[in-house]
Amino acid sequence: MSLSQKDQKILDLACGGSKVPGAVGIDKLKLPGVDVVHDLDAFPYPFENGTFDRVVCSNGMEHLENPLAVLAELHRICKNGALVRIDSPHFSSVNHFTDPTHKHGFSSHSFDYLIPGNGLYNLNYYQEVTYKKKSVYIDFYDVPKILEKLFLWLANKRTSYYERHLAFILPANQIVFELEVVK
Repeated sequence: MSLSQKDQKILDLACGGSKVPGAVGIDKLKLPGVDVVHDLDAFPYPFENGTFDRVVCSNGMEHLENPLAVLAELHRICKNGALVRIDSPHFSSVNHFTDPTHKHGFSSHSFDYLIPGNGLYNLNYYQEVTYKKKSVYIDFYDVPKILEKLFLWLANKRTSYYERHLAFILPANQIVFELEVVK
């Protein structure tokens, strides 16, 4: 039986001043909407094991020192089957390079080290946690309407080809990951 969205316990990781309504907001600075002030590069986070049904992290993961360690900590504080959504500038995005506080750029395979069934997964190599990749979506900005479908098709149906050969010719804006916690 799945919980309705209103019954879910949601964590907004690195929420800044724009927390998701109804979520518990955690960030390093005490800004409006931040419920828990905590350095997100310091583990453990101040939550019990298996607390959350869902995590959203909108434009925050790229600021953290060790994204794989963050995902290991999220795995701990989430329930089995919890959905973790990460929105971040794509590695080709000018927004990735513009902000000097960004420490990481992400590709469609950045978190595959935690996902079985691909050539990058190796349990115990980086973290002892497992996720299932539900979806990855690459979005663009300022794309002429006539080319939008082509860009989206290239980036989201031929992702590896796009990232290897076209990403710096047709740069993306955001990449959105939806990962499911597997315990």
